[in-house]
Amino acid sequence: MGKIVRCMERNLRRVNYPALTECGVEMKKNATVFLLCSIVLVSNAAHAAESVKSLLISALNAPDGKASGVVEGKEVDYIHTKTGATDPVQGEVSTVKRFDNEPGCGRLALRLLQPNMPTKDGKREDFFMKYELNLCTDGTPPVEGVDIGAPKIGEAGK
Repeated sequence: MGKIVRCMERNLRRVNYPALTECGVEMKKNATVFLLCSIVLVSNAAHAAESVKSLLISALNAPDGKASGVVEGKEVDYIHTKTGATDPVQGEVSTVKRFDNEPGCGRLALRLLQPNMPTKDGKREDFFMKYELNLCTDGTPPVEGVDIGAPKIGEAGK
């Protein structure tokens, strides 16, 4: 079944539906196999690892303002190095506020969970960190929420 799934992934990515018969599955005769393979593809995509940035953008684009999944990338490498844990890091993002004047922008809350972090006394505990930030779907910060009139570093007291 793995060969069929890989072939389907390759052809569906190119939107090459007729080529799916090349996968060894006659689609008209065996719709059940196609349905099962589609379910496997969707479930694999739901658990695919993402970067922190892509998880944030997914939350901004989601109708309910939420996104979650396994996170990979330099942030996770840093967490693994500092905590000594090797389990996958889970990310959860929720939209705190959408900025009405800037479509596609909002305030996001991110929670990263590193399970099974070794402690000094030999036990294992979950480590998590939370923070919020303002972001737009193009990766830039929104204008709303930025205090343009605030003094810059080094200008205080002038």
